[in-house]
Amino acid sequence: MGDPNRQAHGAKDSRGSPAGGARASASALACWLVLAAFVPARVVAPVVPGMTWWSLDLHRFLTPAWAWIPWLFAAAALIPAVSSRLVRPLSAYGEALARGGAAGFLTATVPPVLAVVLLPDRTFFLGDFQLRQSTLGSPSAAVPFWYPYCLPLDLFLHDTLGRFLIHRFDLIDNDVGRLLGAIEAGLLGALAARFVRALGARGAFAALVWAGIAFSGVLTLYTGYNKAFTEMVVIAVAAGAFTLEIAAGRASLWPLAIAVTIALFLHRSAVGLLPGFAVAAWLAGSDAAPTSRERLRALAPALLPIAALAIIGPRIAGIVRRTDAMHFAPADVKQLGLLAATLAPARLIDLANLLILLSPIAIVAIAAMAANPRALKPDRGLVALGTLAAPMLIAALFLHPSQGLWRDWDTFAAPAAMLSMLAAWALCRGFGGSTRFEWLAAAALVGCTAPTIQWLAHSADRDRGLRRVEALIAGPPVRAVHERASAWEFLGLRRGDLGDAAGAAEAFAHEAELEPSPQVLRHWAVMEAGRGDFEHAIEIYRGLVARYPGDAQGWFELALLLARSGDTVAARDAASQALRLDPSRRDWRAFLESLGPAAPR
Repeated sequence: MGDPNRQAHGAKDSRGSPAGGARASASALACWLVLAAFVPARVVAPVVPGMTWWSLDLHRFLTPAWAWIPWLFAAAALIPAVSSRLVRPLSAYGEALARGGAAGFLTATVPPVLAVVLLPDRTFFLGDFQLRQSTLGSPSAAVPFWYPYCLPLDLFLHDTLGRFLIHRFDLIDNDVGRLLGAIEAGLLGALAARFVRALGARGAFAALVWAGIAFSGVLTLYTGYNKAFTEMVVIAVAAGAFTLEIAAGRASLWPLAIAVTIALFLHRSAVGLLPGFAVAAWLAGSDAAPTSRERLRALAPALLPIAALAIIGPRIAGIVRRTDAMHFAPADVKQLGLLAATLAPARLIDLANLLILLSPIAIVAIAAMAANPRALKPDRGLVALGTLAAPMLIAALFLHPSQGLWRDWDTFAAPAAMLSMLAAWALCRGFGGSTRFEWLAAAALVGCTAPTIQWLAHSADRDRGLRRVEALIAGPPVRAVHERASAWEFLGLRRGDLGDAAGAAEAFAHEAELEPSPQVLRHWAVMEAGRGDFEHAIEIYRGLVARYPGDAQGWFELALLLARSGDTVAARDAASQALRLDPSRRDWRAFLESLGPAAPR
């Protein structure tokens, strides 16, 4: 697979017989029809009520220029006469990627870096974006409380290093994620180019493979998101490239071993890379000279991940036991059953949305395989790459993130990158050695990358981004209670950060209707007080302590508001109740004494 001459020869063979040419043409037609179907879908979905197809209705939340100019490019590229004119520049671009060197490195790294730098995320809705950013400003002693599930390298990159950069260079919290994101976007582009070379892709198909990985929806992770999933995508692509090089007999096991070792100290999902690493190690050992010494030398790199697993494995096992049950078997999944919940129609639609967002090249490849399955003959490269990807893809199928797939899609980014690499293999195996179908590669490149540019532009538009969150909550479909509650909490915190106390209070009021926890009620009351409605804030606090009479903090904060409103008698009663619940608080006792002696009753 890694030999471009062999790949080209296979393509010529398929065209050499009428049946082979007909199958290749049918496969190309299937790819074109899939790309063509997305053009009207992106026009119809925004005018259909609800947010069922949230990966297709983005035009509703974009400026006209961002909505229609990329769409027009994707539509025009479907015309063979137009896409044929793109073949020459895209072929030159792909050849630069395939050759490597300094020019190839710049060709691979500059576009993704520019994209994420020029279009940073200003909405902050994705996953733990807001939490990860805000905790950089909290005391470092609170880190174990916020991130009990984090591994050492994740904490170092996204907390220790982040705090150092903030204090050393006078950065703000958002700068840390953006700086790391720009660097890692460049690495993603460079490693995608290495995958191109490992695959042996050339010309316009080389450009398509690179764009299908580096400019898929995962690129939007690198616009400020300060979490280990960004590095896991980079490592996934690196592992794919190194695995193909090993399968082709052109590389040792060392690069893959180093990548897997780093991943094990970064995120627990790296355990999924171990079966693929074992297959790559077996291939490396079988390709070594038939002496015990040479085989041991070829397999020596395997000691790195083994040692890493011995060190960090118990920590990973503990995190999985404590944390991952809520991701794979939350309450609603337990109620329905794992298989029924996983295959529920609404979830399957959300998984389709994820596929459209994160790996559009996979949809094109699926169409090609369905139309011409005989072109896809498994080889060492596919076996190794498939084994590497399979654990992550299977785990992703059964993953039920607490905030919903429409928000916590960051957990699916590394599996999506694996899927994109498999899709690239399939397309290059079917068409890559033929110049006859390079127009299709051009059309697919434009059709797959235009939506990514739109997603970047959307996340950079804060106001439209927040309106989309409100639309997602409103539905239909009606999302799970916790998913809606967490989205309302996000809106409350985000609008509060932006100085919109009224909008924040409204969001927390909606959250309180769904999940009236002490924290939610407290947030709501604080925002009501922030907008000057102290009576409503006091009413909320009275409801809080009535519902949760053992909440000492709630009683004391009620006392503060009562004192501020001039009702010292009620404030004294509330502060006394807080002290009865927590007598150790000297500051509360001092506040009670500041209210003066109690009047005779």
